[in-house]
Amino acid sequence: MDYPDNIKSGSLYFNKLDKEISLGIAKRVVDNMPRPTPGSIVATIVAPLDKTPIRPDVIVIFANVLAARRIVHAVIYRHGGRVTSTFAGIQSTCADATGYPYTTGQLNVSIGCDGAAKNAGLLDDELVVGVPAELIEDITDILDQQAQGWDDWMRS
Repeated sequence: MDYPDNIKSGSLYFNKLDKEISLGIAKRVVDNMPRPTPGSIVATIVAPLDKTPIRPDVIVIFANVLAARRIVHAVIYRHGGRVTSTFAGIQSTCADATGYPYTTGQLNVSIGCDGAAKNAGLLDDELVVGVPAELIEDITDILDQQAQGWDDWMRS
């Protein structure tokens, strides 16, 4: 399934939400949103992790800055390199924290969006972190082992 016409055309972001200066720019923003190929997904289930009926492909976390930083630290600790985030301040849970990790297999951190704040309770001081499910066990294991030491050093 592709985006509805009002999103795909950019109309929602230009005409209704006044997030972009022109329809053309709004469409460019939408065209660059990460998402699975239309028709490649049969269904989407959104549920608290402990209540999801199947193993998720992506886990979305609303986290304060320190918690998001620790998640990034855990990924770098295991895999090295750097985390490069991509976001537009719109569609933060849908595109940034779900579409990007699903299509790339990489963690993504987003600043969130007004929709996530209004509809999902994202707080002003929280970030949205999208984690491919195949990374979550490593992340939690590393945080169990390392986070306290990282925190102790930071606060020393």
